[in-house]
Amino acid sequence: MILDPTSSPDISTTVAGTINADTPADSAPLTPIEPRYIWVLRTQMAIPLFLLVLLCGVAEYALLPRHILHPLLPMFTLTGIALAAKILLVWHLPNRRLVHIAYHMGPDHLRITRGYLFRVDTLIPLARVQHIDVRQGPLERFLGLASLTINTSGMMNQAVTLPGLSAQDADVMRAAIHRRIQSGLEWPQPA
Repeated sequence: MILDPTSSPDISTTVAGTINADTPADSAPLTPIEPRYIWVLRTQMAIPLFLLVLLCGVAEYALLPRHILHPLLPMFTLTGIALAAKILLVWHLPNRRLVHIAYHMGPDHLRITRGYLFRVDTLIPLARVQHIDVRQGPLERFLGLASLTINTSGMMNQAVTLPGLSAQDADVMRAAIHRRIQSGLEWPQPA
């Protein structure tokens, strides 16, 4: 039994909006992720950079008393420069990453695009989905966000993560994909 994918209420009522069966998967409009996700990106970037600035300060403190750099620079000049660079990086780069993550949920696929310098466009056929996880770290839980991880069948059990969804949208998408898998419907075959 082959059903029209546009008649499936579970997929067409997801957060991505209305589905048009005539629109190819790669030309469908993409939905951006939540803007609040920028705070998760900034935190993920700030912690390692803080450790790097701290290491720079300790190294500078250990070298300056030995008069290796003392005649040229006052104490903690290099650490101050590293701290200023850290602040600029933590404020600017997550903005770039955020605007380059988007998704589209179609009747039989999920498309995820990401990447600032190196673009990755992933098309996941829902027929190959094995299981779906909704993950939340402490900061994501505080911000009301979640990440949807989709594990697919195939070589080496591939997993694709869609971060930055609102927790409600992630739950709706997981339920829609799960209902579609559990329905036992035959998937439309390409013509």
